[in-house]
Amino acid sequence: MLSYAKSKGVKIVSTGVCVPKTEEWEPIFSFAKEMGLEFINAEPAHADWDLVEQLSDKYKLINTQKLQLVYRNNNYICERFISTL
Repeated sequence: MLSYAKSKGVKIVSTGVCVPKTEEWEPIFSFAKEMGLEFINAEPAHADWDLVEQLSDKYKLINTQKLQLVYRNNNYICERFISTL
C-alpha cells in the first residue's frame, strides 16, 4: 500500500478513527510507524490511556499533550456528554 501511494505521489499521514481493544494498540502503532504516519486518529478506552501514552512515546506518533487535553479534561468530557442529553 505504501509503495502504491508513493508511486502516485500520495503521502498517507494518518488513519481513520479507530477504537481498538487493548491488545490491538501495539500492532496499530507498529503499522503506523512502518507506513510513516504522523498520527493515529483514535478513541482509546479509559483503561488504555496509559498504554496509548507509552506507545506514543515509543513510536513518536501522537501528540500526547493533545491526547491529555482532550481525553483527560473532565470539563471537556462532561460538556460533550451533557450536550448529547
